[in-house]
Amino acid sequence: MPIRYKVILLVAVLLLAPAGGATGDTLAIFPHPALFGHNLGKEPADAEDYARAEQFLPQRVVPELFGMSVVPHWLGDGPTFWYERAGRNGTVWVLVDPVNGTQGSAFDQPRLAAALSDATGESVNASCLPVTGVELGGECGTVSFLAFDRAWTLDGDGLRDRSPAVPPADSDLVSPDGRLALFLDGDNLALRDLGTGAVRALTRDGTTDRFYARIADVSGEPVTLARKNGTPTPYAAWSPDSERVRTFLVDQRNVTPLSLLQSSPENGTLRPIDYTYRYSMPGENVAQYEPVVIDVTTGTVERIECAPWPHTSMMDGGAFVLAWWSDDGSKIHSLHVGRGEQTLRLLEEDPVSGTVREVLNETGPTYLEANLDYGGQPNVRVNETSSEFLWFSERSGWAHLYRYSADGTLVNAVTSGDWVVRELVAAKGDWVYFTAGGREPGRDPYYRHLYRVHTDGTELALLTPEDADHEVSLSPDGSAFVDTYSRVDLPPRTVVRPPKARSFSTSPKATSSTWTRWGGDRRSGSRSGHRTG
Repeated sequence: MPIRYKVILLVAVLLLAPAGGATGDTLAIFPHPALFGHNLGKEPADAEDYARAEQFLPQRVVPELFGMSVVPHWLGDGPTFWYERAGRNGTVWVLVDPVNGTQGSAFDQPRLAAALSDATGESVNASCLPVTGVELGGECGTVSFLAFDRAWTLDGDGLRDRSPAVPPADSDLVSPDGRLALFLDGDNLALRDLGTGAVRALTRDGTTDRFYARIADVSGEPVTLARKNGTPTPYAAWSPDSERVRTFLVDQRNVTPLSLLQSSPENGTLRPIDYTYRYSMPGENVAQYEPVVIDVTTGTVERIECAPWPHTSMMDGGAFVLAWWSDDGSKIHSLHVGRGEQTLRLLEEDPVSGTVREVLNETGPTYLEANLDYGGQPNVRVNETSSEFLWFSERSGWAHLYRYSADGTLVNAVTSGDWVVRELVAAKGDWVYFTAGGREPGRDPYYRHLYRVHTDGTELALLTPEDADHEVSLSPDGSAFVDTYSRVDLPPRTVVRPPKARSFSTSPKATSSTWTRWGGDRRSGSRSGHRTG
């Protein structure tokens, strides 16, 4: 969840607490008097009360928040990165070198503004560049971007128009080499050449009730898309060489249609709208996902030789998380979730032959998850060299990581104790980086902290010492990470930390005048007694 929305949520929590704060370990839940003056429980809210409340809506709050987080764009495999820093006076692009502890302009913004103005005849402000899709090249100062519906590159030789490059749509799934965009064309898949704009069909046999790369109707997504006039991103994963796509063929032909009536449409009409989609009631047939691999050159569809499976909660995050390619593209690993979600299997697929090997099968009397964060990336990693893998399980009553050999034999527990692993951030060599909650005594168990541990379970170390919630991004080589930490009473601050060196700040602290005006200097609620095991 982006930090700006977390801030809004925290502000909302503060508004639910009494003005004087909570008493003891109990958090009282009722509207804050600041929203409704003295009308609380006495008179209906009037126009003035609603106007006062409107200042806390996201569209009012977000534009006033600056410096809330840093989203790093790593350059190559090292720790150097760039990010966008937005402020009241515009946006600057900053290049950070953690090795030398320096930061500066990622590229010459005044030069880019002048060159772009000369090339287009448009007025361009260096502080408010009308650019998107920014990418920094390997050469210092080289930057590629989109502006005025064209693609550009600025380097030492000047500004070059790279059109007719076609910018991808928000719903496109772009290939790793950047040449092709995979998108949904009704019930089928299609490809767009981002160099020429040419479009061609990839599949042709999809139908209304047996379609490619979309979530089954049971998720409710078709109704949401129809209401919002939206287009989903294909539920698929590109191979590393951009030659194949792993996805699903969804079969819901045996699922009974259901009608959903919207009594008050957003378009203002008085006539209700009837949406029809396929939805299973208890005891009825359910939609099935059939895994396939598609060759993007020939359009050949290779069936994966395993039983179809139903929709599961792990699909609800929107991104395709149930299958991923090996680095060399020779294998696909996937998670197969059983009906009722009390069985979780790790499979190894051959994308050429379609054959499947079961690597691990975990069952339990309760609901099994691969991540405590709903719809999040599964906490599973396969070592490409040794074929050992890390596995997430709550078998002990607490969420922890386990190390397995290639044949599915348990080697050792990587983490253990009365606390929970939240996210498996990365596995680098013999080291595992993860976030967890509830391990540090006296701290809010919902705060995330970053840790590092050896794969044999030894040398566990806390890497983010502050008593706060930490949002982290690790560099590709594991030599540095960006850490944004905050609390209800602490505006976000971002620092760069090498795991074994001192940290330095990458940006000013978050703008706090708005924060304190909303009551961000109060903490309320219990800080102990909560467990998520």
